[in-house]
Amino acid sequence: MSDFCKVENEFIITHNGYSPRKAVYGFLGKEAPLKSHKFLLHLDENTPENRSRIRNVFGERYSHISILKQVHGNRVVEVKDVPDLGEEHEADAQVTNKKGILLAIQTADCVPLLFIDQENGVIGAAHAGWKGALAGVALKTLKKMQDIGANLSSVEVIIGPCIQQESYEVGAEFLEEFLLKDKDSQKFFIPGKKKKKYMFDLPGYVKGSLGDMGLKEIFDTELNTFLMKEKFFSHRRKKHEGSIMSVVGLI
Repeated sequence: MSDFCKVENEFIITHNGYSPRKAVYGFLGKEAPLKSHKFLLHLDENTPENRSRIRNVFGERYSHISILKQVHGNRVVEVKDVPDLGEEHEADAQVTNKKGILLAIQTADCVPLLFIDQENGVIGAAHAGWKGALAGVALKTLKKMQDIGANLSSVEVIIGPCIQQESYEVGAEFLEEFLLKDKDSQKFFIPGKKKKKYMFDLPGYVKGSLGDMGLKEIFDTELNTFLMKEKFFSHRRKKHEGSIMSVVGLI
């Protein structure tokens, strides 16, 4: 486990440098006491109970949990009322200023981002795979938070468990796609062990995109989903096994 992390209730992972007073958050991996680790009805019949157990973990004040049908894009939705099971929003990020609602993101190597503005009572959650990161999903989440009352100077961001550079090998075409958008992206790639292969720093790229936004602080758990096979799911290690849940809610 990273030096930046602590474990609460035996299975909820948080950053040991960040304990907000007006919000709850946490990352739930393989050790969470669920029937399965799938949260959409078409994937698992235990979905309703899994969602209920997660809500209960964070307290009775949360009557709803909003989980997205993620599509590796940059669409952000505002959550006022949670859709019925099976009718979830197709998006990769969500924001709210409503209490009683948990926002949740599913990942298994991609970067989960949780955003908290305690001063103005606005939260967000984003799924940043490489496609979403390249398409600016993190910045679009912040813009949507501003639209409902957030101030960037009071937004704190927590980066959850995800694949780290040492485990993320990509090809030359992948690198070119990033360089076409911004040549400075080169700094997030180092040579791989194989010819024409590179190691990509996905969380570094995401943090870099947030770096000039004037945010209050960014907390990175620095946990590697690919290497920590006992604690986290990894799509690169084993596809379709399950998902880490990254959860945030206002108090």
